[in-house]
Amino acid sequence: MNTNKPNLKIEFINHACFTIKGNTKKIMIDPWVEGRTFNDGWSLIKETKFNFKEFENIDYIWFSHEHPDHFFPPNLKKIPEEVRKKITVYFQKTYDKRVVNFLKKLSFNIIEMEEHKKYKLEDEFYITCNVEPFYDSYLFIEINGTSILNLNDCVIDDINKLRQIKHEFNKIDVLMTQFGIAG
Repeated sequence: MNTNKPNLKIEFINHACFTIKGNTKKIMIDPWVEGRTFNDGWSLIKETKFNFKEFENIDYIWFSHEHPDHFFPPNLKKIPEEVRKKITVYFQKTYDKRVVNFLKKLSFNIIEMEEHKKYKLEDEFYITCNVEPFYDSYLFIEINGTSILNLNDCVIDDINKLRQIKHEFNKIDVLMTQFGIAG
């Protein structure tokens, strides 16, 4: 029996962006790492230390929704194509497939996520995406015995919805949520 504590590393990058590394795989959430969004109305509060060369160490990317402070095409285009081809992007299944089609043109591998379905990234590392009405989504991450719920911009203020989440995921060790006023 292995008594060593398995690896888990969460690293804040900027805004809603962070990475989670398990034993061997790393996922990046909502990578807006530089530039201005919303018609130059929003900028990052602080310059990001993460640089585009570091995408070589990213295995997966997940986008919560299409807003440019989460899904920022100018940043994605700066990732070298040979690196993009090695990254698998997870995104909620949508009718218009606008995000998925854009990412395919950039040579990313794409997995369109079904709601409530668990996806395995590696042993002891799973993600589940659920859509919150309209276009936002949240991600439940199970990694090496720790569970993380990333609500991001989802506004969940209904007690019945909170009970559904608790029932579906049972245990939540870490809650990640947006810290701005977007929601």
